[in-house]
Amino acid sequence: MSFFSYNSVHRVVICYTCHSCIVPGHRSQEYHMRAEPHRLLGQVLKTTLELLSTYSLRTLGELQQHKPRIEDHCQVIEHLACYSGFYCLQPEC
Repeated sequence: MSFFSYNSVHRVVICYTCHSCIVPGHRSQEYHMRAEPHRLLGQVLKTTLELLSTYSLRTLGELQQHKPRIEDHCQVIEHLACYSGFYCLQPEC
């Protein structure tokens, strides 16, 4: 079973185990896959990173630029952790 999936609507990879987005970029992806709880090494790590490189991911800048606003009432992304909390209403935040 795969432990992550590509969300083509938002152009992100969701890690089922960590309930988080895997940050785009080879270094970040490698760091994520080498760290706990995954601990991938060798050919498995290489194959996983090759697969991740085939996805059309948004850059961090694009993700920040397209972050949802309160009035958007976004759908929850399956397998991505959702936290309750506060949201700054200042436009520059």
